[in-house]
Amino acid sequence: MIITPYILVIIAAIAKSVRDILSHDKYSISVFAYIIGPWRFFFNTPREMSRNKYKNRDDISRVPKFWLSTTLLVWTQDAFHFSEMIIRFCFFSMCAVFCLDNIYVFHVPLLWVVHSIVFHMFYHKILVK
Repeated sequence: MIITPYILVIIAAIAKSVRDILSHDKYSISVFAYIIGPWRFFFNTPREMSRNKYKNRDDISRVPKFWLSTTLLVWTQDAFHFSEMIIRFCFFSMCAVFCLDNIYVFHVPLLWVVHSIVFHMFYHKILVK
């Protein structure tokens, strides 16, 4: 059980780096800019990804693609929202693990360091071409 929080924080850091690359100016130099085929709509700039939740990708008429595609299930529509959901899931799961056993409280500073290192590796080196 002691490894679980570290796995969750590593997954959260990778998801955060994906979310930040897609939402900031690094998209054009990232690995996501080279994706072709239908996945290019999932991994795209925020402006383009926001169209995924509407029927025929038409954000002017704003007709939802399906029920709850613009609210509760928005995380299924693009990589930005999906990675945000992964981040929250990991951190809420980590809180649940901490509540089960008080010994993990002493690992919080180390978990923060692991999260920072993994995030910066993916954000500045791995996901950027």
